[in-house]
Amino acid sequence: MDASSAGVSNVDMEFITAIITFCKTYFPSILAYQLVYQLPWVLQFVWKIVKSWLPPKAVARIKFVGPKEIGDYIDEKDRPKRLGGLDTWEYSYEGPAGKATVPAH
Repeated sequence: MDASSAGVSNVDMEFITAIITFCKTYFPSILAYQLVYQLPWVLQFVWKIVKSWLPPKAVARIKFVGPKEIGDYIDEKDRPKRLGGLDTWEYSYEGPAGKATVPAH
């Protein structure tokens, strides 16, 4: 998850709670780890709250990485250019019935 441009206005605690419940119920051990890329300092307090809702095993699976650490998890050839990699693929979403939407980045 690229959190580099996230802010307080992106925080939806109800959604976060639903995702945690879903993952704990249906996929308790399937995820090796979840990378959070460049979490802004302003969202560190949100992490402290969310962390208190998770079991220790789940907390251990969440890895906070920046440009220096991401290479420990994702090879340069598989990383998008915006994350310092070589992969040129960009996500695009056409919207319902082919209607153009705002770009993902």
